[in-house]
Amino acid sequence: MSVPYTHHRWTLEDWDRMIAAGVFREGERVELIEGEVLEMTPAGDRHVWVMAWLARAWSGLPSCESVQIMQQVPLRLGSDSEPEPDVLILKPVEEWSASGKPRAGDVHLLVEIADTSLEYDMNKKVPLYARHGIPEVWVVDLTGRRVHVFRNPEDGKYRQADVHSTGRIAPAAFPDAEIDVGAMLAG
Repeated sequence: MSVPYTHHRWTLEDWDRMIAAGVFREGERVELIEGEVLEMTPAGDRHVWVMAWLARAWSGLPSCESVQIMQQVPLRLGSDSEPEPDVLILKPVEEWSASGKPRAGDVHLLVEIADTSLEYDMNKKVPLYARHGIPEVWVVDLTGRRVHVFRNPEDGKYRQADVHSTGRIAPAAFPDAEIDVGAMLAG
């Protein structure tokens, strides 16, 4: 007789208790995605360089003065997900800090940087972000040397998806915050 195999699904409440109890070591790279605790791959040199490059490119721009640009901050999504996107452009911290961590409605742009995680980011995380109404997601594909841009979530999917390997792109909410794709991927 075979016994069915089931997964235990964790909630954000469970997740908070595990973190408070010290279940994970300091600096351990884990995140909660749709009830599953997943270990993230370590960030390589190019990954870190692109993360820093984007933060520097957007810092000090007039349109970005009133927003918060953060790196690898837990983002609360629903009752069972807390990913840590690589870069977030968020509403001013005063608008969301009372809740402790930013939520989907606090996000202008979310960036995932993929070296070895492209398939996972594209097939698991992008749909998760669409279901939660994140207005814009960029997946920087370091291996393919391109940026996948997703905009306009509707009914759990992004209505617009573009790929850029050259030229300049900007977040929809901040058209003056253009970045040069080639310069970003040169690192």
